[in-house]
Amino acid sequence: VPSLGGRKVRPLSEAAADGRVEGRPRTRRWGTVVVIIGFAALFAWDVIEAVGNVIALPQLYGFLGFTNDQVPWWLLIADLLISPIAFVIALVVARGRGTGRTALILLTALAVAAAMSITLISLEPLVRPTLL
Repeated sequence: VPSLGGRKVRPLSEAAADGRVEGRPRTRRWGTVVVIIGFAALFAWDVIEAVGNVIALPQLYGFLGFTNDQVPWWLLIADLLISPIAFVIALVVARGRGTGRTALILLTALAVAAAMSITLISLEPLVRPTLL
């Protein structure tokens, strides 16, 4: 086995075979995993809020005398899908990057998802049918 500065250097085929790459410490990977799990919880909270809207808005419409066909389902479904799609896109973009960059990418995706969700919620009064 060749050596470099007193350290044994494994051939690339050996390093690739066991999945370990020299130079990238395990603690950095764990840090990235912790960041991803933390942001996954925040994105999940957005999904829970969207599920609450899917449950509550049809009830509100029923209370106001509207039929189920008049509920803006496309807004509710879009609101429900924004956060998971943003999370997956952020993970794809952040793949192979360090912990700090991954956190920044996920934070940006969370902010974009929140802004889009608020925008969709604010559109609801504009598409609400009016009683005659």
